Amino acid sequence: MKTSGSRAGCRSLNKMCGRFSLDRSAEILEARFKARLRISATVFPLYNIAPDMPTACIPMDDADGISLSSWGLSEQSRDGKSRQFINARTETFTSKWPFASLAKRNRCIIPASGYIEWKLIGNQKVPYLIQIKSAEIFAFAGLFEEAEGKRRFTILTRPAGSVAAAIHDRMPVILKPEMEKGWLNPNQNPEEMGRYFLQQDEPDLHFFPVSRKLNSSFENNPELLRHCPFSIPEQLKLF
Repeated sequence: MKTSGSRAGCRSLNKMCGRFSLDRSAEILEARFKARLRISATVFPLYNIAPDMPTACIPMDDADGISLSSWGLSEQSRDGKSRQFINARTETFTSKWPFASLAKRNRCIIPASGYIEWKLIGNQKVPYLIQIKSAEIFAFAGLFEEAEGKRRFTILTRPAGSVAAAIHDRMPVILKPEMEKGWLNPNQNPEEMGRYFLQQDEPDLHFFPVSRKLNSSFENNPELLRHCPFSIPEQLKLF
């Protein structure tokens, strides 16, 4: 899925929508993940991360370092068309192209402070920020590739738990802190970890509506993530 200047919501119920945030300083990232920054600290914070954009990534081959990686694997499909894969289904990532070749040695974690899903209310798509209730930063389970000198990643998804399902039927795999190093450990079996992710409880999440300016991938400021009450137009209240 290619990003555009104005993209409202996701196009498929099988995919997580294409926005997340990392609204923390470089110093906080280093302390939380016990890793050294390999890039300029001025990159952070990031409030509106969209497909194709670079963000923080901790890969298996440098588990003590925070580097930059762009969101979305870029692969030539079997029909010859170029596609961007921003998500990989946990149910099939160890067996389906193009993820299976990455599952053993190309795992990574993607730091985040929240992710965005759009919910259709009346005829409006309303963006919601979904976070851990404690407002702590966390990490998605991901896979990465090296292509033409550039590192790119995809985020694993799973069926949504009871809270996230109010907004979308799938959610990203949010790693428990004690599982982060395990996901980066090459001795861990990816099939076993995938089964664990499908069985683990949903984190303690909450969500609230935020600014529709998030639809533009050019917007990047803290106001985007503030609670933004919306109202249903008067004519919709009649139905």
